[in-house]
Amino acid sequence: MNWRAPVEAPEDLFDVDSGTADAFMMKNLLSAKAWYYGCLFFSHKLLNPSNGPFDPDLVAISRQSHKVFQQMDLLQGASALLLWPVFLLGTGAVTPADQTVFSNAVVSCAPRAGPGTILRTTQLLNWAWAPDTELEAGFLGSDIFLRTEILRQFFM
Repeated sequence: MNWRAPVEAPEDLFDVDSGTADAFMMKNLLSAKAWYYGCLFFSHKLLNPSNGPFDPDLVAISRQSHKVFQQMDLLQGASALLLWPVFLLGTGAVTPADQTVFSNAVVSCAPRAGPGTILRTTQLLNWAWAPDTELEAGFLGSDIFLRTEILRQFFM
């Protein structure tokens, strides 16, 4: 007797009539995209630490992820683990409009994350976006990853 792995029928994941993904599958796809953009952003920053917060590649990756976070209503109740890619990509927001997208995404994660986690994530993003006249770029942005003294205050 040959053993075969169980195969999920396509109708379990997609609406057969329309061919579109159901809500559960959309939630998984959007979560995967959020993590993809987050990992791409973080790896680019680590490989190019001397590029400041206005690095065009980082800004582009951050903006590409907007379409994922603008669909956060589909991700309501999603894992609080989405806060990590939201935070990573949020540090790449260089305009107030971009920053609003990520602030709203953090708030959308509130039902599954504790209030302290939401507060800390919001504070860290606000710190990254805060004006700083001593810096060439005028704010930390994605360079916050290179400032261990700041990260230590939040994670230690």
